Amino acid sequence: MARATAGLIKAIHAGKRSLGMDNETYRAMLINLTGRESCSGMTADELKKVLAHLRQVGFAPKPPSPQERKIRALWLLLHEAGQVKDASFKAMRGYIRRMLRHDSPAASNELAQVIETLKAWCRRAGVEYEGC
Repeated sequence: MARATAGLIKAIHAGKRSLGMDNETYRAMLINLTGRESCSGMTADELKKVLAHLRQVGFAPKPPSPQERKIRALWLLLHEAGQVKDASFKAMRGYIRRMLRHDSPAASNELAQVIETLKAWCRRAGVEYEGC
């Protein structure tokens, strides 16, 4: 349950940023919807209610790019082959952070660099990746 609520909280915070909400407006919305001032004390149902409201007022989560989907597919292939111990997004983001030496790759050439390192890893491990 903690993993699910963490994902909901992250999505809510992304919605807050995307909609340009200031802290005062954000807190007022939370209180109005759930009676709570912070996401940390909310149940999963309350978090879902807040997220649904944010979507209703215009928040649309950004779908992953083709390059991001390819990175995920290669990561999962390496996991299936026993090369990656943890298949989670968190572990994959940690790998990307170590490769690029910063948190969020914005440029497509950075994503391409990550893809190439994962492909090289697949080749070294003998993992077929042509469908990715």
